[in-house]
Amino acid sequence: MIPAEAPAAPSPAPAPAPAAPAAPAPPKTVSTSAFDAAAARIGLRGYARVVYSAVRSTFGITNIGGYRAGDPRDHGTGHAVDVMITNRATGDAVAAYVIAHASEFHVKYIIWRQRIWFPGGSWKAMADRGGVTANHYDHVHISVTS
Repeated sequence: MIPAEAPAAPSPAPAPAPAAPAAPAPPKTVSTSAFDAAAARIGLRGYARVVYSAVRSTFGITNIGGYRAGDPRDHGTGHAVDVMITNRATGDAVAAYVIAHASEFHVKYIIWRQRIWFPGGSWKAMADRGGVTANHYDHVHISVTS
């Protein structure tokens, strides 16, 4: 009689797959009161004050404008913020930060480097307005809905 072979030992369980790297944490927003008085002094209202405070706190940028008397659009109502930029990388970071918080900031649109962005969309090229400032190469423009 031939002895029966012993059953083979079960294969060890495969090692668990390595965990996926954690996604970078989104930028933190800040209290709207951090620079609220400064935002009010330059005529900003509503969520424009929130954007001003968040951008100033997050990036340390102090050259930020807003209200412009007589402007028939968002600057004239205090619902637009102009974040003056000294280099492209900072402008890109500010624009990305505001896009990441577009819902929270009630963003209507952003203009940066002759492109415009609307919530739910992508960057679109704009017509040449004739200069560095008019084409938003030296500042990120953020308009809010209220």
